[in-house]
Amino acid sequence: MEWYHSFPELGIKGFLPYEHEDFVTQLIPEDLTGKTVLDLAAFDGYYSYLACKRGAKTVVAVDNGIHEELGYVPQKSPVASYPNPEEHELAIQRLYEKYKVLNDEPDVNIHFIPLDVTDLDKIEMKFDYVFCFGLYYHLKNPYDLFEKCYNRCNEKILVEGEIRTGSGPVMYLNSNFELNDDSTNYWNPTPQLVKKLLKRIGFRESKIIAVKRERNGGRALFSGLK
Repeated sequence: MEWYHSFPELGIKGFLPYEHEDFVTQLIPEDLTGKTVLDLAAFDGYYSYLACKRGAKTVVAVDNGIHEELGYVPQKSPVASYPNPEEHELAIQRLYEKYKVLNDEPDVNIHFIPLDVTDLDKIEMKFDYVFCFGLYYHLKNPYDLFEKCYNRCNEKILVEGEIRTGSGPVMYLNSNFELNDDSTNYWNPTPQLVKKLLKRIGFRESKIIAVKRERNGGRALFSGLK
């Protein structure tokens, strides 16, 4: 079974360099005791697993299975033809199997929902924390995404994603395959834009937590307080 994320304590070595996971996890509180967590675009559940291990009482992981279907590297797959119904069904089955592996561990109980984040309104429950990692730049309408997140959030949203260097709240639109050879990488906002967007949508406090520079952009961490 191939994994995208690494779970060192489980002896699982994933495709993604662990330095990336280490960068994102600094955003997640060490103590989530009694909290409810919604993990969007959760993929194979690394951050959901971590939330459980840090004490969260309810963790719901949402993922549409597209990147599991593509095999993690979109440029090596027939991007124009996905989702392929048969391959997509197999990808969802693999995700269920991966979450079963995680849920066999002590203190882990992740509820996996195979759902596209654009259909987030189908989930009626509200959550103390919403994780939105590696997601907004893959969507054609990130404003709609964050609005849906606001409606599902009781306390705090934690955000990680691609950013672009520059001043002011500006959004850059990538050409096809311009960013990391991935046709679904639509946007590169400046950190100031994401911060302002969270505030505009209704979070009473939004912060840029950390920025990791890479070439003309990089990645950044944000938080929004309800």
